Amino acid sequence: MSGVLSCPIIGPWLETLESRCLFSGFEAHIAFQPANVPVPDGYVADSGGVFGDRGNGLTYGWNGKLPAAVRYHYGPKLHGSDSRYDSFALLNRTGRGSEWDIVVPNGNYIVHIVAGDPFVASAVYGVDAEGVQVLAGKATPKQRWVEGTATVTVSNGKLTITAGLKASGTRIDFIDITQILPVIDPVSPPPPTSPPPASPPPASPPPAPLSWQAVASNPVAMAEGQGVTVDGKLYVFGGYSVTDPSWQANNQLEVYDPSSNTWQSLAPVPSQLSEAAVATDGTFIYVAGGYVTNANGQQTFATANVWRYDTVNNVWTSFVSLPAPRAVGAMVDLNGELHYFGGSDINRNDVTNHWVLNLADANPQWTASTPMPVGINRFGAVVLDGKIYAVGGQVGYDNNAVPQAGVFVWDPQNPSAWTTAASMPEAHSHLGAAVTTVGNEIIVAGGDSSVGVFLDNVVAYDPTSDTWSELTPLPEPRLAVVAASFGNQIIVSDGYDGSMTSTTWESSVLTS
Repeated sequence: MSGVLSCPIIGPWLETLESRCLFSGFEAHIAFQPANVPVPDGYVADSGGVFGDRGNGLTYGWNGKLPAAVRYHYGPKLHGSDSRYDSFALLNRTGRGSEWDIVVPNGNYIVHIVAGDPFVASAVYGVDAEGVQVLAGKATPKQRWVEGTATVTVSNGKLTITAGLKASGTRIDFIDITQILPVIDPVSPPPPTSPPPASPPPASPPPAPLSWQAVASNPVAMAEGQGVTVDGKLYVFGGYSVTDPSWQANNQLEVYDPSSNTWQSLAPVPSQLSEAAVATDGTFIYVAGGYVTNANGQQTFATANVWRYDTVNNVWTSFVSLPAPRAVGAMVDLNGELHYFGGSDINRNDVTNHWVLNLADANPQWTASTPMPVGINRFGAVVLDGKIYAVGGQVGYDNNAVPQAGVFVWDPQNPSAWTTAASMPEAHSHLGAAVTTVGNEIIVAGGDSSVGVFLDNVVAYDPTSDTWSELTPLPEPRLAVVAASFGNQIIVSDGYDGSMTSTTWESSVLTS
């Protein structure tokens, strides 16, 4: 338990407000594994002992001894180098091994759990915390782990983990527990007895003027598509193009040339997909995960597929699959490495995984890196000044979605942690392709601030001053647009305003 005054975002529902801060709260990271297995960095082990003081500052354990039910199965080909997925404890429905407890202060907690086994290709997993479902789902040959996150309240000094109602042989791998503490105001010193005359605050610089103009429309009206710039052109592909009778993605690839104000159709994507993550190394475009629409118009809510597009030869090929199916996450190229992070799994559970693939390797493979602090989806991501910025997004889905204003930063010079930057003035979700950079600023266009409330806001972030400013809004509100920049020119295309749109606008921005 820490009482150090700091200003991180501890949970996805809390934001820094003016000069307010958060006290860092209780955290615990437990890996379930045999006693002779090396413990992953940042974790402590549970080897099946009965509930009690573990001698590591924490008190936790089972309602019965479980050494025979804590096992180690080596499976790096399925999950990369993350050893947390190799060991597990069996969580029974009844009797010994049906309850795991940890002593915590009373309050609210974010609980993240992963369940699975490299050796088991079919199982029904379910885990509850304080009676609240954290995860539920079926393991498959392609995805042998299920994970989930939930917010729970502890009122008796112990957080209790039990099996879900329909679970059978749940194998619990690891658990992350983070306390959510209320926002408080730092104590200010008393004012001087004779304060000097107050000077007026310096005037804020006016928003950078934009002048939006319509340019050639995309031949394909769509939303939730993918977009990336290569060699002075904007490549736009996939996304939803049909809403009735069901949401269906397309596989068309259109490229916009701002120098000639023209669109051109290129080789279609091998799969109908939406809400995938996209990055480029300057020649190839990489497309990872996403929602996939089959020939019958049905959606699969995640895929591990990664496609590579050759912009020189106009050819698509398959690439190294993600370690597990993912969608609505983000991917960037940083110093020749692809970073995929966040999003959700095939059961639409928000996840925190962060995977890295070195494109220079002769046989590249995804490896685990520092997970995000919380699971978010439909956020935007860019690289600026050698750092990764994850901007906005949402927690949860559909009518339960909570849009976010927060910004997380990952610095390769400090790879063991994600930090936070100043939050946006307003929450923005559906930003998968709507965040770009101009000069030394991050630009965010459109989105939604709550379910069904579309935004025309355009905001800019200055990392030097850690501040956001409002720019001239879009001509109309738009959800899930594609945004890109060419020099100081911004292009915004497509999106959703109650129906799919193909409108494309351009403007310029004055950068600091």
